[in-house]
Amino acid sequence: MDIESGYTTVLNFSLTSNATPTPTPKSECPDSVTATIASASPEKLEIAKGDSEDVVIAVTDGSGCPAAGVKVKRKVSSANSKKINVSPLSATTDADGQVTFTIKAKKNKGSATVKFKVNGVKVKPKVKISLTK
Repeated sequence: MDIESGYTTVLNFSLTSNATPTPTPKSECPDSVTATIASASPEKLEIAKGDSEDVVIAVTDGSGCPAAGVKVKRKVSSANSKKINVSPLSATTDADGQVTFTIKAKKNKGSATVKFKVNGVKVKPKVKISLTK
């Protein structure tokens, strides 16, 4: 496109990014990492009575390096404990900074929430569960 002086030209365009965030490769991480961030995957589940699903809690530092050896404990209210069972009670993250919990539905209707307390992390990851038939 050629633009000459003295003329006004209007261009309409948009920019998009195809970049996907990637975690820091473990080879670039220090041997000892302080846990600062925790996330649950998935954050929402739909479970039928008697069925179960796994939830992975991932713990990292601010740079995305996995935090191994961090204790994670599940927190279920007394009302929700009548609807679901979560096991284990607590676990320690592996070398990849992850720990898996299993959630089993005891009821066939309603909803429940599980929070996870992670040592050293202020914000507790949580999972919302919809119970179905």
